[in-house]
Amino acid sequence: STWQAPVALALLGIAAGVLLPHPWRHDVSGAAAVLALATRHGLLRDMAVAQHSLAWHDVRVGDLAGARRRLAAMDRLAAQSGERRLRVLARADLAEVTRLEGRYADAVEQGRRVAAGLVEVGDPGHRRRALGTIGLALAQDGRPDEAAEVLAGLRTCAAGDAALGAEPLRGWPGEARFEDGICALIEANIALHRADGELAAEWFAAAAEGTVAGQDRRDLVEALVGLAASTRDVGVLDRLDAACRQSGISLLPREDALLAPLRRPGRPEPTGRAREC
Repeated sequence: STWQAPVALALLGIAAGVLLPHPWRHDVSGAAAVLALATRHGLLRDMAVAQHSLAWHDVRVGDLAGARRRLAAMDRLAAQSGERRLRVLARADLAEVTRLEGRYADAVEQGRRVAAGLVEVGDPGHRRRALGTIGLALAQDGRPDEAAEVLAGLRTCAAGDAALGAEPLRGWPGEARFEDGICALIEANIALHRADGELAAEWFAAAAEGTVAGQDRRDLVEALVGLAASTRDVGVLDRLDAACRQSGISLLPREDALLAPLRRPGRPEPTGRAREC
């Protein structure tokens, strides 16, 4: 029919936005337009994909409740359209949102359930991401021994996938694997809960360097927050502020609280809310 060609072109655009690395995924107005277009024509799968893109915008600006609602909508739409892989991805991302909310035990449980599903749908990259969520949640929950076991498993999976020629998750081919940053973040949090501040700072610094190549700006912000808090170095705040401005990321309340002792009176908190997406 006459509307199929423009709809197909628009949906191709949002599909590219989901697959390409940042900042292309930050085209919020485009994702919202495609959601409206897909909704108008009853295209359930494309509605689910658009909800996924918008959920990560919500994460970026710190609206975790909004992200949770969008991922729930994505799960429902994926189920209605028979897209099992999208449904598993929604639940994997929900585990990460749960971790960012500070509900670490719940994030571990959700992540472990979804990791098996990602194996079944043949998605090794997102399975590694789910393992990263589990490992970080365990470390942040004060369970360093369990976190170390997951970390070892993540490194084994990453090495095995690389040997099989799997592409990095996010970022351009040939860049450092995203696991370099995630593994360093897990190591840092393990050291932190073992009261080894110097080692934690080393790993947070490594995480900040590793995430630059991997293109995941929320991981970079999390690494810089940890580095600033563990070293008490106010100079790190300049890097953090720049990362937030560049990516449009807003700090979560618990991150603001962690950095509050370091901030000079009158120094603005970093935020991406005013950034044009």
